[in-house]
Amino acid sequence: MNPELLLLSSRIALLVLIASALAFAVGWLWRGQRIRVVAEPPIELPSAEPLQELSAPSQQEKEMASLAAALDASEKQCLAALEQRDEAERVAHERAREVRRLTEELQALREQKLPLVSSATSTEATSSNSESVEAFSTFPAAALPKEPVPEARPIDLQPAHQAAEHLVEQASALEQQLAPLTRESAEAQAEKDALAQAQPVDKVALKAATKRAKDASHRLAQATEGLARYRRQQAALARTLAVATQHPVADDLTRIKGIKTILNAQLNAHGIHSYRQIAQWSPEDALAIGELLAFKNRVTKDQWQEQARQLHQSAHPEQPLA
Repeated sequence: MNPELLLLSSRIALLVLIASALAFAVGWLWRGQRIRVVAEPPIELPSAEPLQELSAPSQQEKEMASLAAALDASEKQCLAALEQRDEAERVAHERAREVRRLTEELQALREQKLPLVSSATSTEATSSNSESVEAFSTFPAAALPKEPVPEARPIDLQPAHQAAEHLVEQASALEQQLAPLTRESAEAQAEKDALAQAQPVDKVALKAATKRAKDASHRLAQATEGLARYRRQQAALARTLAVATQHPVADDLTRIKGIKTILNAQLNAHGIHSYRQIAQWSPEDALAIGELLAFKNRVTKDQWQEQARQLHQSAHPEQPLA
């Protein structure tokens, strides 16, 4: 907790305690005076001199006046302390916002200067060897690749093959359900039509048959749509795995805007490791992979394929895309 706020809170608590004590003392004295006035019988004043003496302020009245003044002063001090506390809280909030803003700006500057630092480090390493610098300056600029070409290394496609087998199992299970669902839907529709043509029409039975026919048709449509989706995903994954088998290259897919660590791991688990695979997706493949990995429309929205083509041309200039 802020020390200034803690100090102000302590002062306010002390002032409130003093004010409460003063108020209690004033009330007690006023109550005692009222009791004394009620208890004592009226005094007959024989002359003007005693009346003047009684009209003079008593010691209790003076004490009550001084206590009232002290109470008023305590209240003013409490109000001043509350205002100071509010001002301190306002200043603390402003400083906290300023610290957050400066922290964000510092982080942005660090991210912007990171490539510059890497470039400066490489320049110092190059300048340490004069012969290397001279040879580098005489080398044709057009012959320098824009990006270092990574060495081909084995990639693990076993998880992707397991995912493909799982899709085949799901498609087979739905395919087995299609025949019973088709028969159930046809029977429900026939029952509905028969009840609709009967005379007189049994409205209750017709309503129940209509609901059964609608439910059966809905289940059949869901199964048909799911089977088509699984087959589409299976075909897209098979084409992607074929590309990975022909070109076993593992690129840094996180350089594509929209692909972070988690999405990169999901893509790798389904055999997608290179820019080439993403760049060669057909529209149907992009849709199927997006459905399979729950990307929705991020492939199109973030233009993954356009970015993948540019990155592939920069990283693998000797391997043009088909």
